[in-house]
Amino acid sequence: MKHLIAVGLCALISACSLPPIASATEYYSGTETLPMFSSITTQVDAGQSVVFTETGGGIYATCAVSAIKGQIYQGSATSTVTMPVSSVSFGNCTSSVTAKGSGTIEIHHLSGTANGTMTTSEEFQIALHIPPPFSGECLYGSKVGSDLGKVTGATGAATHGIIDLTGVLSLISGFPCVGDIVWSGTYTIALPHKLNVRAS
Repeated sequence: MKHLIAVGLCALISACSLPPIASATEYYSGTETLPMFSSITTQVDAGQSVVFTETGGGIYATCAVSAIKGQIYQGSATSTVTMPVSSVSFGNCTSSVTAKGSGTIEIHHLSGTANGTMTTSEEFQIALHIPPPFSGECLYGSKVGSDLGKVTGATGAATHGIIDLTGVLSLISGFPCVGDIVWSGTYTIALPHKLNVRAS
């Protein structure tokens, strides 16, 4: 079985050299297995920000406030952990950003570590509002199975896990909009404490 405890992620998952991913995963808080339906709350710390960029590098929007909340559907010896997301929020953005669909995250344990990678098992949808003079709304979504980033478990003196989110979102509809954007940011796992991913 594998378990999630505390997290810290690579800035760009596609650029990381990763160890093999195991097929089954479970979450832990410290050394205790988290029960089914445990709540998870993540947030962007003061001084940090979430950025939406074009794949070519141009910045679409920056948000100083963001949070992701969900519940654990615990894994087992033969299945991985899923986290249906109950809410995604953004605030203090340079251009309006709205979550349209919360999605579901899967966590995959990285062998020999307390960490994991994240993929989408149910689509996230994010709407970016284009200011005048090119007013409009662009709706983007994550493809099922696509990489979202990496979770680094809290070990040693660390009390909180960290999620480095680097998800590529594809254009669903809207004008004027670019093809793909990247949703990136570092989220601290406020609850539960000492979240990590393990195999047992």
